[in-house]
Amino acid sequence: MAERERHDYVAGEVLTAARLDAMPGGWIGYLQSTSNQTGITTETDITGLSGLTVTLEANRLYRVSAEFTIESATKNERATVKLYKGTDLIVQRPIPFPAYPDLEARTTAHISRLVTSLDGDFTFKVTMQREFIASLSVIANSNAPATLIVEDLGAV
Repeated sequence: MAERERHDYVAGEVLTAARLDAMPGGWIGYLQSTSNQTGITTETDITGLSGLTVTLEANRLYRVSAEFTIESATKNERATVKLYKGTDLIVQRPIPFPAYPDLEARTTAHISRLVTSLDGDFTFKVTMQREFIASLSVIANSNAPATLIVEDLGAV
């Protein structure tokens, strides 16, 4: 586990550029989609959550996260959601569906990863595929958009 000591500022202390640069920068890029996407069986880019290009700096910690609602035609299904940085898979998660008594099932996919980086521009994307037999859908609207976000958490 990486740790760093918190700096305890005191009145009258000079705030240096180095200390400012070490602070978190907040979000540096995000995508939102309010469009449904249906018929997902094989690994497919999630519409509106693929192609987020951001400039990253070396020696910083970033959080990349995505969240969206998935619907399955059957309750006995599981989705695999993946996050990519360029062509590199950075995280993969199975998303099971709860066993509701109806034929369709919905669940929320939340997937995230902490990454450090080299300097440069990098493109992030989210994909999904089914694991068993049902067709999957992404359900997104203005009240519950699908999101992909890259956040700068500060110097490493």
